[in-house]
Amino acid sequence: MMHRTRNMAAFCRSFSRTLLMKNFWRLSSSPKLFKSTFSYSLLTKMHGQAKFSRKSTIEATFEANDTDCGENVVSASTNPHFVHPDERTIFVAKLNPIATKKSLKDYFAQFGEVEEVFMKPPRKFKQIWPYAHVQFKDVSSMEKVLTQRHFIHMRYVQVDPAFNKYSPKKICIYDVPENLEKTVLKAHFSQYGNIKKVEEFYRIKPYYCFIKFTTSDAVLKALERPIVKIGDSEVLVKKCIENAQKTHVKRRVFINDVPEGLTLEHLKDYFGYFGSLAFIDMIFLRNHKERRDMAMVAFFDDAPVKKIEKTMMHSINGEEVRVQRATSLDGNKERHVQIFVDKIPGCVKREELTHYFEGFNNDVIHISTKRWGAERNFQSAFIKFKKRSTVHKIMARGEHSIGGRHFIVKRFGWSAERR
Repeated sequence: MMHRTRNMAAFCRSFSRTLLMKNFWRLSSSPKLFKSTFSYSLLTKMHGQAKFSRKSTIEATFEANDTDCGENVVSASTNPHFVHPDERTIFVAKLNPIATKKSLKDYFAQFGEVEEVFMKPPRKFKQIWPYAHVQFKDVSSMEKVLTQRHFIHMRYVQVDPAFNKYSPKKICIYDVPENLEKTVLKAHFSQYGNIKKVEEFYRIKPYYCFIKFTTSDAVLKALERPIVKIGDSEVLVKKCIENAQKTHVKRRVFINDVPEGLTLEHLKDYFGYFGSLAFIDMIFLRNHKERRDMAMVAFFDDAPVKKIEKTMMHSINGEEVRVQRATSLDGNKERHVQIFVDKIPGCVKREELTHYFEGFNNDVIHISTKRWGAERNFQSAFIKFKKRSTVHKIMARGEHSIGGRHFIVKRFGWSAERR
């Protein structure tokens, strides 16, 4: 009888542990449950690593909601020991996908006051983990964080100092009203120091521009007031970051977002006025999140690029396009024997597409297709041929369709004839 009782007790303990673990993994794998204050407390007690609590969460929420941004406008700090934000920012990598800005702010608040959390979500679940930059108010808080190992959301994360290279004499002004003149901005920010230049407005909403001072001290003074009222509008003052690995190359310009109405021929006609063109590469990005066209334009010398970069925004065939120096020398050497087929109806099979383009010269080397468009169910395809004459023959035809189902054919690129 006693033996049976012990067996029953052992079974109950085993069953309890199994039930507890099932509930534990159910909570940790559910974003909705895990985000709740109860889940934070439960997982904290079980692991004893992630230092979340009901009290700290409520206090952090209260403090965040109680903050008055107007105080930054009314009174600016004159602290001579103000440190640039990059020097008090950490980089947090290999985060759990369920991490949020609020949960990170709650966790790192135990080391000191957190000013901002910049978070990058994962591109694909379990392939590229999310990461974040956490900006503290004091350097001492960052130093405390770097001396410890951190376990957040059931995972040890990588924590390092942020290695952003900031421009010591420039600031970035966000949310600039469209009708605000450069002279007004210059008059306001000259109170912090001598201004060398107010750079061109970037006409991409939200509008922003850069102000370059003659000294780095003026930048630190300006950054102490993150929200500034100019006339009837408020603008944001932020640090200007420059990527240390980013190097511009000669004879190349890059268009990051080509409007759908602009063709390779439009780009060739426009940029041909600046100088002798070497080649143009069209880059087509199609995935489940975005759909856009990009382009790289190459010249035989750097003089046309110097003319082009004097103006950031260019009007090409009625479309506003941002043009900047390229950061890569790479080009598609087989651009003259490739085409890009876009907006292919989802019902068109790969075999039908191959058969259609084989009908021009019977020299298709390779074809790769990609499905996108979600509910509209479109496809795109990259097709490579043996001869350049095949591409010319395809592009000479005005419309393309298979069984009455139309699609768009674009040149992959253009190369100047050998001189």
